[in-house]
Amino acid sequence: MTHSRNKGAAFERTIARLFRSWLGDEWSVRRLQPSQQAEIGDLEILGPHHFPFAVELKARESFREHQLWTGTGQVDDWWEQAQRQAVGRHPLLVLKRNLGPVLCMMPRACAAKLGAPTRSMLIGEVSVWLLDDLLAVPPSMLWELT
Repeated sequence: MTHSRNKGAAFERTIARLFRSWLGDEWSVRRLQPSQQAEIGDLEILGPHHFPFAVELKARESFREHQLWTGTGQVDDWWEQAQRQAVGRHPLLVLKRNLGPVLCMMPRACAAKLGAPTRSMLIGEVSVWLLDDLLAVPPSMLWELT
């Protein structure tokens, strides 16, 4: 259990660092403790604009990409959790497994406004991207999502 908790915390630190780099020096990105996550997700992101996403992070060895379209595994539960925590924001679920790509899930409407990349996948009302593709979007486009 401790090993998986450490891996999860390392993943959270990595994603926080990537978001900080993407958004720039005017932004603060910090990991929240579980007791603080009820209405905001795993990261607190503060800056000169309203950050439109509540970010939920999941790094699980049991996750397999095919679970996105088969409805198996815990992906549906994670997405529901992300939606519950997105009070006043849009849900953004960032997930990966060991040695797998880092993916992110967001509402279809958000993806359309951000210009979904060609290598994205649409599953119902959810769009799945590689996290690298989201981080390539100019942050100024995010302000149109609020």
